[in-house]
Amino acid sequence: MPNEGQRFSSLRMDIESVLKPFDDEQQYLRKLRNSSAIEPILRRLLDLLNDGDYRLLFSSINRQKLDYKWLETFSKLCMKRYLEVDDIFFTDHNLTNKIKSESSSKSIFDSFINYLKENFQNGFSVHYFHAIIYELEQLNQFKVDEISKQLKKNNEVIQKLFLLFDNSPNIVDDSIIHISSTPAQPIYINYKPIHMVYVRTEVIIKNNHNLQLPAKGIVNKFVADLIHTNTINILEEKTNKTYDILTKYLYFAQSCEKNIILPLKLRVLIIDGQTKKHHFGLIGEEPGKNNQYRCLIFFTDDMTHISAGYYSSSDIHICLDQKFEYENDFLNSYFKSYPERMMLRAKEGTIVKIRNPLLVTKNVFLQAIVILIDCSMMLIELSNTRQRFWIYRGSTLIEQMNNYYTTQNSNDNGGFRKQSARQHLSARRSNAPEIICLNDQMRTKCARTMEQLIDEIS
Repeated sequence: MPNEGQRFSSLRMDIESVLKPFDDEQQYLRKLRNSSAIEPILRRLLDLLNDGDYRLLFSSINRQKLDYKWLETFSKLCMKRYLEVDDIFFTDHNLTNKIKSESSSKSIFDSFINYLKENFQNGFSVHYFHAIIYELEQLNQFKVDEISKQLKKNNEVIQKLFLLFDNSPNIVDDSIIHISSTPAQPIYINYKPIHMVYVRTEVIIKNNHNLQLPAKGIVNKFVADLIHTNTINILEEKTNKTYDILTKYLYFAQSCEKNIILPLKLRVLIIDGQTKKHHFGLIGEEPGKNNQYRCLIFFTDDMTHISAGYYSSSDIHICLDQKFEYENDFLNSYFKSYPERMMLRAKEGTIVKIRNPLLVTKNVFLQAIVILIDCSMMLIELSNTRQRFWIYRGSTLIEQMNNYYTTQNSNDNGGFRKQSARQHLSARRSNAPEIICLNDQMRTKCARTMEQLIDEIS
């Protein structure tokens, strides 16, 4: 006779075995995305469609040349059908389309393949279909997450029901997640680069370089491969005019979710809640426990004096183009040396000398007192005017940091060297706040840049 623990274990759902088909599917999709051959990708996508989809896709074009509108319809249908695929089993039987299984229709299916191959090779790059496969990977991961949560809930219910009929104190099941009375903490997930942009997606336009451009608009043509797209056709609804605008001037009007971990060097937009003024910049610090899951953003509106501030991911609008960089010595040095960062060690009441960014004179440093420390930022008050503002603790507006960077530039053309940093620390004066070298790898095991994310999926 099985003991009570064995009887209970037999009732539980084995999460790992249930999710194994999804893991196999994920590996297969990843293999397709890394393939340069178009035929296996097309076969996988066409397998998802039903007879009605074939009529919609092929009768509507009447064997005409395929265009981007057709490609958008095709991709949406593929993702819709993929989401409808049986939630438990990914098998050849389930995924094989009826039109392919009938021997009389096999030649029709093959003719679709050949027709699409010919047209796609003439009109589209394989990157467009890698993007669709990537979206299927995300849907597959979504299914895994949802099914995992449901199975865990089911196992909790099974445990409670079992305990109602058996009060044995010796039965312990480690697979059950015991929920404490404390509120659930938010689950943070890594940002995933966007591949496709659909028609009528709302965007914000950076138009300070050309005031004839509107401040906002909607995407007028489907974009299947955003990473390799430089220009997008934008419609201004009020005037019904269209503009071809470089992606580096476009930002998604929809801000990010609060629980998204955004990567370093991501180009972003912040809209001031009071003035509605737009501020553009780069993420210089990923959200994490040490900064209360906020992003440190370096603003590039004034390239002479780089300002900074902490913001929640939900305040951030992402730029559609992440490929080009700003020409700024401070930012280049910062990201080049990252995760090592030099900044002032200070505490409340520390006296520092600050260059007021509002003054025209560059080399005049004014005495200030530190009012508050917030991670990499500090609130200071100028002694003469009582003016207060936030400043990054590694900013060149601080006299000591300015002297340090000037010395570094003269020694090694802007790079950071550990040896010179140690020499600088050993020579610090006892009556002044010291400069310290922080290494963010000690706090975040895997700091990522936007370029690394793009390279992973390109």
